[in-house]
Amino acid sequence: MTIDSQRRNLYRAKIPQQINARCILQTATDPIDVRISDISLSGVGFLGFYPELDLEIGDVLTQCRIELPGIGFICCSLCLASQSEQLLTNGLKSIRSGWQFIQLTEQQESKIQRFIFSIE
Repeated sequence: MTIDSQRRNLYRAKIPQQINARCILQTATDPIDVRISDISLSGVGFLGFYPELDLEIGDVLTQCRIELPGIGFICCSLCLASQSEQLLTNGLKSIRSGWQFIQLTEQQESKIQRFIFSIE
């Protein structure tokens, strides 16, 4: 089974617009700062078009920094699990990408759980 065809087994929380959860992706050239649109213990989702991210499903980015307001941050590796075009409510098209966490520690999982509880 490939990563992009797996069903999500963990609760995914949509992050409200007023909460500025961010991810700094470390690329081969420059870091890219993106807004996190949803999060679970298995990964994060981004909504937006980032042409500088020329990646394919299964590609891994290391040393990414997930910033969780009110909780702190975690540094981790992320694997691109899915990408799809999304039609926004304003009629514009965007790209939704899903990223899977790679080997989180218990402490990192605890921070993510606390963040999810804080936004619910």
